[in-house]
Amino acid sequence: EANSGFTENLTGRFTVGWADAELDNASQDVFETFPTFAPDGDVSGNKLLRQPEWLISGSLDYQRILVDDWEWYAGTDVNYQSSVYVGNDNQSWLPEHTYVNTRLGVRNGQYTVEFWTRNLFDDGNPVAAFRDIYWANTDNQYPPYVSQGDRPDFDEFVPLRYTVTYPRERTFGLNVQMRFGAAVR
Repeated sequence: EANSGFTENLTGRFTVGWADAELDNASQDVFETFPTFAPDGDVSGNKLLRQPEWLISGSLDYQRILVDDWEWYAGTDVNYQSSVYVGNDNQSWLPEHTYVNTRLGVRNGQYTVEFWTRNLFDDGNPVAAFRDIYWANTDNQYPPYVSQGDRPDFDEFVPLRYTVTYPRERTFGLNVQMRFGAAVR
């Protein structure tokens, strides 16, 4: 992590995180039921689920006097996360994602007007996922109750699905603030 004042008006902050999270001596007995995951349940040597190898972020902020007691400012921040495995079997993963946010505004002791964007480049890669059991996917639960034929037996197959979370799409907005009385900066 590093904070820096490049000039009187330009500052920055940068962070880098690295992790080599690997399972040393690990097994998941439930995988024995699904031989394609790990024939004997052994997941040793696999990467730890939901642990990115790299996390990198940076921000730059610039501010300068505009006129009288008004100043203008601009800033951006970038956040990157490398891909992560969804499970200890390391067979499914979430891709890397990068978000860029910006802001541009003017302010004085009482007023602030700021235009901002989030996820500027509209990175739509999923940010989280987990495997869960969806019991209803083996039964016909909605009318008309039509026979769907033979359905799996839970002794032979547990129905699995992934629940996935996606980021907000590109958003932008305008904030206007007014401070009252002693709240003036």
